[in-house]
Amino acid sequence: MTKPKSLLKTFSLYGLGFLGVLYIFCTVVLWIFIGTSTTNDWGLDWWPMRILSIVFTLGCFSAVGWVIRKLWLVSGNSDARNIWVYPSILFIAAMSVVLFTFNLLAFALMLWDEFD
Repeated sequence: MTKPKSLLKTFSLYGLGFLGVLYIFCTVVLWIFIGTSTTNDWGLDWWPMRILSIVFTLGCFSAVGWVIRKLWLVSGNSDARNIWVYPSILFIAAMSVVLFTFNLLAFALMLWDEFD
């Protein structure tokens, strides 16, 4: 007999842990790349950074979808779905949008300041 997975454990491990580490990693890599290409006179083009940011954005959005799917599957069947599934999915989606918007705005401000 298998023990059913806990929604709180799944939310903590995948929603907060996995996505948190993923967002921190992607943000740090992009900011290091932006910082080294703008402060040093290496003459790096912006195309590698644009491609990297597109790949990271698609990777983060697919990871969000994967985590939401995990939370939905852990919650059980539609008859006895846990009431905490909906707030946890909303929290994951809202934090993803907030972090994406913050990084997009910070990136745009840095580029605007750089080319001004």
